[in-house]
Amino acid sequence: MKRCYFIFTALILVLQFSVHAQTRDSLTRFRVSGACEMCKERIEGTLKIKGVRSGAWDVDTRILSLRYDPKKINLPGIHKLLADVGHDTELEKASDAVYNALPACCHYREIEKIGNLTRRYSME
Repeated sequence: MKRCYFIFTALILVLQFSVHAQTRDSLTRFRVSGACEMCKERIEGTLKIKGVRSGAWDVDTRILSLRYDPKKINLPGIHKLLADVGHDTELEKASDAVYNALPACCHYREIEKIGNLTRRYSME
């Protein structure tokens, strides 16, 4: 009987630790500038690193949904990685040199300027 009790207790402890290990990930969403499917591939490809469980960027909303392990990578580091490949985030801006090296279809700053001008003139 003692042996069954010991096995049952050990099994409960193992299950508790495995559930705890799965819940340590952080979930967040933030804006990442981009313009097209090539941007999506670049952004999501940049996130295929240790500590990032998943990352999905939506072309229309420009929102990145991210699941990561804060013990392995921090959120400012993720923002920096994205800026280093040419994409502005809420915390980091890509350098002009890296941004200008992106393919023409990925020049989201120009697209945003045109959109802002269009909205401004349509309000007048």
